[in-house]
Amino acid sequence: MSKTKGIAAGKGNENGVNAAPTPACEELMNLVQTAVVELDRRGRVRRMNRRTAEIFGYSTKELMGADWFSHCLPKDAVVEAKEVFKQLMAGDIEETEYHEQTMQAKSGNQRIISWHSTLVRDENGKIKGTLGSGIDVTEARRATAALLRSEENFRLIADFTYDWESWHEPDGTLYWTSPSVEDQTGYSVEECGAMENFPSPMLHPEDRKRVVALLRRCAETQEPLNDEVFRLIRKDGGVAWMALSGQPVFDTSGAYRGIRTNKRDITDRKLADDRIRQQAQEILEISTPMIRIWDGVVAAPLIGALDSQRTQSFMQRFLDAIVEHHCKVGLVDITGVPVIDTQTAQHLLESFAAARLLGAEVMLTGVRPNIAQTLVHLGLDVGTLKTYASLSVGLKEALRISGFEIARRS
Repeated sequence: MSKTKGIAAGKGNENGVNAAPTPACEELMNLVQTAVVELDRRGRVRRMNRRTAEIFGYSTKELMGADWFSHCLPKDAVVEAKEVFKQLMAGDIEETEYHEQTMQAKSGNQRIISWHSTLVRDENGKIKGTLGSGIDVTEARRATAALLRSEENFRLIADFTYDWESWHEPDGTLYWTSPSVEDQTGYSVEECGAMENFPSPMLHPEDRKRVVALLRRCAETQEPLNDEVFRLIRKDGGVAWMALSGQPVFDTSGAYRGIRTNKRDITDRKLADDRIRQQAQEILEISTPMIRIWDGVVAAPLIGALDSQRTQSFMQRFLDAIVEHHCKVGLVDITGVPVIDTQTAQHLLESFAAARLLGAEVMLTGVRPNIAQTLVHLGLDVGTLKTYASLSVGLKEALRISGFEIARRS
């Protein structure tokens, strides 16, 4: 890990005498779009640039010579931070070149800053303080879009993103990929760079052709990709579900420079969605039960509103039950259905017609006055359909057709 000496530590001549930074140096510091802060051994601000003042809402006068930790950290983090800094100045702990820290602006708003720091030493190697540059990653995505205008600034922010980012040349060749690729795929940046036809070898065989075609289309049409889902084979053989987005990249002159892709691991979300769909299907089946009343007689009570999906599921399960139980009669009870629209009624009539082709007589029970009026108003042909006001009446008729009769004991 590098240690800063000489000019970077505030030494302006060969004899190591403290010298104020030149106007050109100050101007250069103020041009950069990252916070640059130098602290002395006591944690006081020794030097800072304009961007630092902008991020934290202080004037240069307010921060110069002030306690950095008391001004720019949340109150509950000040004591611990000062203790760590004290140990760092004493050489008791190793410096951390990169870390993210929650900071606090003058307004009280908290910002997450990514710090890249190094120790400042004098000509004898004694620690004098720290020099750090910080990036406000609270709005990283918005910052990434702005910094894409130059390769240097793009790398500066993209190296700290959680998602796996890549930049492909106009011909599809991999130009750059973020270090997070190793966390998500198991492959290092170097392995990706040496990979032929990246990222094709790590794509799931069933998705490879489609994803390659999507990337080619994005490059040729210069139109973005949005959350295209695909599977990826990790280096350890595991399968991960990913969401792919792609954005054409243009330089300041408007020339096309390739595409930037973002790959986000959605495995947990995908598994959760699958569980939800499975549970929804189970609930759907429970809500449309098929009850075997007697040999050759099955009843299907419907409760609640009927949408297209539920009606389609009912139709299939009703016909399957008729075949499975060799039914002569099938009862569909709609006592618990509040309303029936044209499409739902049509689906029901189609299922009843299919049941008759299977040799079963279908009865519609629980027909209330408002449902009857709706069916007539919709103009549907229900002339061949046996309907009953209640399930009990329909059940008696079903048993009669099956050769049974219900009678009171004497």
